[in-house]
Amino acid sequence: MIDTPIIEECPYNLECRVNHEVVLGEYTMFVAEVLETYVDEDKVDNSGRIDISKVNPLVYCATIREYWDLKRKVGVGFKSGRSIIKKLYRPT
Repeated sequence: MIDTPIIEECPYNLECRVNHEVVLGEYTMFVAEVLETYVDEDKVDNSGRIDISKVNPLVYCATIREYWDLKRKVGVGFKSGRSIIKKLYRPT
């Protein structure tokens, strides 16, 4: 949409527009709008959804300075934290 270069070696790319930059000490947090997504065809299941086990994203944990791949699903976005929030903010 905005003529962004795509990293061919990455199976999943997000095309974003940075809307805000927030300086947090020695770091900068970027708040961006996702404009388009690109995924390799062999990383999509029969229903057209991304098969995350085939993408196997790389993550960096800054506190221990290690890179990891993902081995299993651990939760559902916008759902898994609800039980924790209910426990923390249960009216007394």
